[in-house]
Amino acid sequence: MVGKEIVSEREVHEEGNFFVAGIVLVLLIAIGLVAIYNFNFQGFNLFLFIVFMVVFYFIILSFLLEPRRIREIKSIFTQQITVDRPVIREIEKQVIKTVDRPIIKHIFLEKKEPMKFRYVGSTETKKYHLASCRLGKLIKEKYKLQDNDEMYFKRLRYKPCKNCIKK
Repeated sequence: MVGKEIVSEREVHEEGNFFVAGIVLVLLIAIGLVAIYNFNFQGFNLFLFIVFMVVFYFIILSFLLEPRRIREIKSIFTQQITVDRPVIREIEKQVIKTVDRPIIKHIFLEKKEPMKFRYVGSTETKKYHLASCRLGKLIKEKYKLQDNDEMYFKRLRYKPCKNCIKK
């Protein structure tokens, strides 16, 4: 596979920060009104206090409304196909790609038969069954024990199934 990457950057503002900026503005106005009322600011002192509050609010805004830069990388993968003879598309009638020598790989898979056991036991219920028993087939794999010898299950003190193993 051959990859091509497209990189793009953009700036994003957090939408929740606009709400926080509004709350901070309301709090600063409330604090300012309480301070003006309690300290009896007048004239030049009132002007300095208001300028201080405005500058303080703009400093907070600069941190809250600072945009984040997001870099997006889009990967486009194209699959390169190698064939031993020209492939002609039915619609366009064009040759895609040719190869001088054919590449031949043989893969042989052997299908193995699962090992057959005569008895199946459950670690959950501590009972054992014949492998052909309908109750034995219901045992989940994580609880299943299998063996050909009935004595194996008797040594583990498993009880025989009353349906399939009758003594």
